[in-house]
Amino acid sequence: VLVDANELNWLVKLRKKAAPLPYVIDVDSWAIGKWKATVIMPSIQDPHATVFDEGSDWFSWAVVTFQLFTGIHPYKGVLEGYTKGDMKKRMKDNASVFNPKVKLNHAVRDFSLIPSGLLEWYKAVFENGKRNAPPVDFYALSAKAMVPLGVNRSITSVAGKLSYTK
Repeated sequence: VLVDANELNWLVKLRKKAAPLPYVIDVDSWAIGKWKATVIMPSIQDPHATVFDEGSDWFSWAVVTFQLFTGIHPYKGVLEGYTKGDMKKRMKDNASVFNPKVKLNHAVRDFSLIPSGLLEWYKAVFENGKRNAPPVDFYALSAKAMVPLGVNRSITSVAGKLSYTK
């Protein structure tokens, strides 16, 4: 069980004609046989798991890949009844970005870029507590998900440049 598969523990080798090749660079948190993992980054820890297992690994994978697609953690955004520091509580309450009352900023990428089968799986994981492997069909990414992002707005200030892309 990989356990701490957070967004800071990966490198990707980009190859000209082949698919990108991911590498896990932090292996001290793996659970192998009698050696149990004891730590995990809070942002990817399954709030409903009592042990690290395959289901908690899939939850972590869902969080990290969702951030790649959207640019936001699945339990961020503004939701009435929660403060900005209540991410763990929101995770425990399954109050994700799929809640219709969550307000997101303009920098969040459109959820329609996520292949439909994978999008439904994310909803089941983040809102309903499902902990299984993603659907196989997510590998067939739609062409629109592969289109390079363009800059829609750009703000330049003394501190630097902020670009809003969609």
